[in-house]
Formats: sequence, C-alpha cells, structure tokens
Amino acid sequence: MHKFHESHPAFAGFSQFYHREILPQLSAWVDQQKRTQYFTVPALILSCAACAFLMYWLITTEPSKPIVYGLCFIIFLINPVNVYRYFFRAFTFDVKDFLVGKVCNYTGLNYSQKSRISAPLLEFADYSFIPNGFRFSRFEDHMKGTSKGINFHVFELHGESGNHNCPRNHTSTIFKFELPEYAGDTVLVLRKQDRKPRERLNLRSVGFAAPPFSHLFAVFGKDQVMSRVILHPIFLERILYAENVIDGVNARFAFTGRDLWVSVETANRFEQGSMWTKLINPKRTQLLIWEISSVLFIVDTLTDLLNNNRP
Repeated sequence: MHKFHESHPAFAGFSQFYHREILPQLSAWVDQQKRTQYFTVPALILSCAACAFLMYWLITTEPSKPIVYGLCFIIFLINPVNVYRYFFRAFTFDVKDFLVGKVCNYTGLNYSQKSRISAPLLEFADYSFIPNGFRFSRFEDHMKGTSKGINFHVFELHGESGNHNCPRNHTSTIFKFELPEYAGDTVLVLRKQDRKPRERLNLRSVGFAAPPFSHLFAVFGKDQVMSRVILHPIFLERILYAENVIDGVNARFAFTGRDLWVSVETANRFEQGSMWTKLINPKRTQLLIWEISSVLFIVDTLTDLLNNNRP
C-alpha cells in the first residue's frame, strides 16, 4: 500500500482512504485512458502531417512574407494541444471532478470545478487587485468550508493582461473570509509597486510603522485609526506566509464590509495531471495533497488570527 505524505493534519489516515475510495475508480478508468490514447496518437501523427503539408504549401507559394512563417509556427505549436483537448476533454473533466473532489471532501472541503461565487471584478479593478487592463476569462476550482466558526471560500481567477497581441496569462488564487462581526470601512493593502486605487473610492494613504513590512505594502483606508488596528505586524506576517506557502507572489488583501479578500498571484493549481501518465500513479494525488494542504495552512493561520484579534 502506497504511503502518502500527509502534509496537513486534516489528511491523517488518507492513505487508507485512497486505497479504499479512490484507487478502485482510477483503476477502472485505466482501460478507458488506454483506448483514448490509442486514438489520440494516430490523430496526432495525421494532423502533424497535414500541418507539415500546409506549411510547405504556404512557404512555397508565399516565400517572401514573414507573416506566413509566423502563421506556420503558430499552427505547429497549437496543433498537438488542440488534438489532445479534443480527445481528452470529457475524460479529463470526469477525472478531475472525481479526484480533486475526493481529496477535498476528505478534509471537509466542498469542491466544485465551476465556481459558485465570483469575485467583485469591478471593485478589484478599482482596488488595483488585478493588473491594469486585465481581461477576465473564468473562475474555477471553488472550495468552500468553515474553520473555527469562520466561513471561507477559495477559488481561482483566470484571465490575461498586457497587449492584446502579446497577452500574459494571469492566475490568482482568491481567498474570501466571511467575518460575522467586522463591518467597518474599507481597508486596502497593496504592494508598493501597485498603482493607487481609484480616486472615487476616497481611500487615503495610511502610514504605518511596521518594519520590515512598510517597504512591501501600501495601505489605503478611510478611517486611519481602524486601519492601524487591523494592520497588526503579525497579520502582515501571516499574509506573507500565505504567499510563500502557496508558492505565489504579490499577495494583497482588503477588508470590505464583513468580508476579508486575499489575492495571491499563483500558477494554475488543483489540476488532475497529464492524461499521458497512468491514472494510478500516486504522484498526481500527492501533488493535490500538497496543494490543498497549503490552502488549509493558510486558512488555519488566518482564522486563528481573525478570531483572536477581531477589531
């Protein structure tokens, strides 16, 4: 029996659960995976041959136009991806829904591939939570739970930023904590390099003496007294801890009404793994355990602090 590294106490005993509840279904899918691979490989060969013929025809008929070479290069790059998605789309959805759902449910988290809530993107743009010129794509991987009396949500924001011709993918992991008692004015904490929030929000810059954090964060709020109460150095330390444990960058947060929003720029997480590797390979499940454990560690450390230091 494979022994998983149970990164978080919530995963205690997970190895037995995996072999009892998860492995049988993954094993049942092995034949389907092989059949899909059997059709995908010749399709890849034929499509690559067709692309090669098209590239040859374009180059020989329009040899003097650089755009033709660029078009050929793009076709060459996206062809394998499109073939893979065509054959594995439905199967991948089922595997991810089952595997990620089971791993989350074991820890008490409710999981859905499609987010059941959304972040207030217009407010996020005003707050400078998202890059300037951000173009929204989708929300996904919604996890919901309760920790020490505080409800929380975790999900991913996907989009792109930068020039339309050379866009940069942008993924952020969003945490939302529902605070039953806090209902003060907005307090916004950005990184020093971020642009200031919109003037119509009437948020003033708040100075705070909390080295070594003052050179990392810029704070904005309406009530400077309340802002300083919230901005305890330990809380800022936990935010940076969250950034490191989730392997992200540029953590930002905001108290708005009764909600605490935390945004961390990350890679695309909570995925089922490649369909070219065996489903029963324990490495794909172990990676999910590490990723979900990082979420649980962040939730634990922030809810502890929120309960002990409610303004």
